[in-house]
Amino acid sequence: MADRDRFEYHHPQGRTYVLDTEPSLEVKPLFARTLRLEGFGEAMSEAERQRVLQRIVVMLQFSGDEFRLVN
Repeated sequence: MADRDRFEYHHPQGRTYVLDTEPSLEVKPLFARTLRLEGFGEAMSEAERQRVLQRIVVMLQFSGDEFRLVN
């Protein structure tokens, strides 16, 4: 198994969200179940998790980066 890398999403309000990913020469896998708020001990609500995932998806679609959400 390859070492996992991090995909970071920096929210405009100063929060950083992190997803695990793996090195890939093709479509980058993003492991949705690993989404977490960096530096905070609090758990995210399901509503916040879905909002953040949607923002990440829209951002990657706009940039043209190839990715695949893995649950």
